[in-house]
Amino acid sequence: MECVKIDRTNRMEAETFLQEISKISITDEEFLQHGYLIKDERKTIGFYLLEPIDDNEVWLRKFIIAQLKEATCIIEMMGLAILEAKKLFVDKLVVLADRPILEQLLAQLGFQQTENTKIPVERSSTCWEYSVNKQELYPQ
Repeated sequence: MECVKIDRTNRMEAETFLQEISKISITDEEFLQHGYLIKDERKTIGFYLLEPIDDNEVWLRKFIIAQLKEATCIIEMMGLAILEAKKLFVDKLVVLADRPILEQLLAQLGFQQTENTKIPVERSSTCWEYSVNKQELYPQ
């Protein structure tokens, strides 16, 4: 499984995937600058947006999965998002959760519940953040 930034892939393939899977509303700028495709054996199986909050934090704002071969794939997909956050040299990856099962998954992956006020949080959602350890990406 791999992650490919939208601006480094076939834009038509990405747009077709999004039209088939979901009617999400994102701008062209967000799509091109912050979008990533998740591919497995060259087939697009997911999409996410890593939107900058500020110089130190990114928000995993959209996370769409077309199909899962097995439940562990979602853990691998989240791992790809964490890896991309590390590559952006930020301190935190922020995620909103609106379902208990997602909250459990985030807790198991090392996310901490927080009161982040930099992003709009709906009443039914909780905010979670992951402290990105940039040293693990490029060991000395």
